[in-house]
Amino acid sequence: MSAIFPSSHQQKIRYSFVLQLVLCLVLVSIPGHAVIADRYDERRAHVGMKLFKMMLLADTDRHKKRDDDGALGIALLYITHSSAVRRLEKTADEQLASITNPEVHIRSVSLEDLLAGDTPPTAGIFITQKLDGDELKALIEFSIEHQVVLFSPFEGDVEAGVLGGISVEARVRPALNMDTLMRAQINIKPFFVKVAKQYAVAE
Repeated sequence: MSAIFPSSHQQKIRYSFVLQLVLCLVLVSIPGHAVIADRYDERRAHVGMKLFKMMLLADTDRHKKRDDDGALGIALLYITHSSAVRRLEKTADEQLASITNPEVHIRSVSLEDLLAGDTPPTAGIFITQKLDGDELKALIEFSIEHQVVLFSPFEGDVEAGVLGGISVEARVRPALNMDTLMRAQINIKPFFVKVAKQYAVAE
């Protein structure tokens, strides 16, 4: 009977997630042209941090991905630790610190150190700077192998194989690469998948 009718606790959890996602989409559902600013990519990155948070919450297996301290390890990935990256660090602290059960540990990590395995276990990666083709390909394969939620705010990255990003059309909404989702065996809540624009890996 319980398998057919979810418990009131399960219903509350599901309702809470749906409500948070709807509120998040309202916050970022601004006309697409408003995203175009002087610092276009940085603007997308700050908007994308809200959607990245919701992707982390939508990962139904996130409780299995804790680091040695019992937290979710979140990597802000960079090539050069610039002032723009430091501004994103502040945004990440503001947006992601409210995640609990488990809480998050946010750290800035270079691509070189991440791929070399010189970082603690990571459950989510947010790309803070545009990567070239080879760098992006290596990072995508790393995320698939380690079942990491990989998010990029930059145009073309989801089509190239990054798991999640932003779709800017008439409205802003999440984007998902369905091939990568399947290969990484990451379980994303159906409601998030439904509202996202879906892509396959570019041939």
